[in-house]
Amino acid sequence: MAIARIRITFDNQFLTINGFFSSKEVALHNIDGYREGTSQEFWLVLKDSRWSITVPSGLENRAGLIEWFKERYQDVDRRECGRRLKALLKDESLAFTKKERKLRLDQANKQAGIGFLAGVLLLLWIIFFPRPMAIPLASISRADAWGYRGTGCRNESAKESVY
Repeated sequence: MAIARIRITFDNQFLTINGFFSSKEVALHNIDGYREGTSQEFWLVLKDSRWSITVPSGLENRAGLIEWFKERYQDVDRRECGRRLKALLKDESLAFTKKERKLRLDQANKQAGIGFLAGVLLLLWIIFFPRPMAIPLASISRADAWGYRGTGCRNESAKESVY
C-alpha cells in the first residue's frame, strides 16, 4: 500500500511544497517572516500578499525545518507588537515625556494582567459555585473588557484605546 508523502524541496531561490493534491512554490526572498499558532501550527507569511503558507505537520524533520525558518526570518507578530510599542512611546497625546508614557504603558499592562486574573477567578467561581451567579455574571463582563487593554498587541480594537 502506497502512502502519499509531503515533500519540501529547497534550492537557492525557491521553496517548493509538494503534497498529494497540490504543489506550492514560493521564492525565498518573498518570505516576510513566520507566524506560530497554537500547538502545531506554523505559517510562512509572504511579503507581496496576505496569503501565508502552512508548513505541513506530517513532515519527517519538521522541527528542524521550523528551526531553519526561525534562524533566517522574524516572527511577524513579535515585530508588529514592537512597532506598536514604539508608536505608543512616541505618541505625545498620552503624556509629555517618554518616561511618563512608559509608566502609563506599564500601568495599563498591570491592569490588563489584573483583569485577566479576575476573569479567570470569576470563571472558576462560576464553575465550582454555580448557585449565586448574579454577582459573577455581572462582574465578568466588566473584567473581560478590562483585561484586554494594554499595549494593543492582544486585539485589534485596542487601536482606538488611550493605552
